[in-house]
Amino acid sequence: MNGITIPRLRNESIKGYGNAVVVPLVVEIFRGIEGVESMR
Repeated sequence: MNGITIPRLRNESIKGYGNAVVVPLVVEIFRGIEGVESMR
């Protein structure tokens, strides 16, 4: 861990959480798309 300080490690961890996928939200998005597609 040469060159990585605690604040930098913490910031990188927070960035990782920001990139996490929220599965229930993705499911709702796909349900919305499915609803629009079925109306055609």
